[in-house]
Amino acid sequence: MRLRPRFVPGDTLSTLWFWLYEHIDWRCSVNWLADDVWRNEVTFGFSPTMRLIEALCEASVPPRQDPPDRLERRRLETPQWASHVDLDRLGGLVSRALEDAPARRELSVQFGGRWTLSELDTGNGRVIVRGMGEGYPLYDCAWTCEPLGRSFDEFPDPDYGRFVTESHREALASGRPIYDEINALINWPRFGPLRTRYERMVAPFFSGSRPLLLSASAVMAHAGVGP
Repeated sequence: MRLRPRFVPGDTLSTLWFWLYEHIDWRCSVNWLADDVWRNEVTFGFSPTMRLIEALCEASVPPRQDPPDRLERRRLETPQWASHVDLDRLGGLVSRALEDAPARRELSVQFGGRWTLSELDTGNGRVIVRGMGEGYPLYDCAWTCEPLGRSFDEFPDPDYGRFVTESHREALASGRPIYDEINALINWPRFGPLRTRYERMVAPFFSGSRPLLLSASAVMAHAGVGP
């Protein structure tokens, strides 16, 4: 397969990402043209291949100006998809999920893989990822494929990372779940700005030795992802 990132839409590259993920152990030969010379590198496994492809794509995406309203949040009452969530039972899953694979699988079944466990680092105020489902788009494997121990401030789009951090801090300070409708134009370095609309729950849990935050989301049915 030959890709010309300047002329191939982001959803085509996203499809390639998912195809590679399904063939995670394959050996891949990546070829690219640089200075009128074809280069070749053989990679083994999903993450090394993704990192190389993303690095090549990044140089091909011209910078764009961000519109002023690209990150919007609207507070909701409990959305329909979240009204069926048993928070007491969920607390038990959250407390086990850091060490227990079956608990993580159950979270993925309940939220379609779109969940994140995190905690606030009181030393620096950052929100650190401790667990994540596999239902998020793979637009930046360097972050999405290896997020554990990283903060939202390290997200490829720093403004969006801070935007997410603020909601998690708010939920922790309030001691109760918050629900938001998000309309975000996320600036992915490899693809440029892509818009996503989703409803999100951020819920704090205090049952263990340290408070944890669970973020779970549902993509809004009437809105896709696009520029």
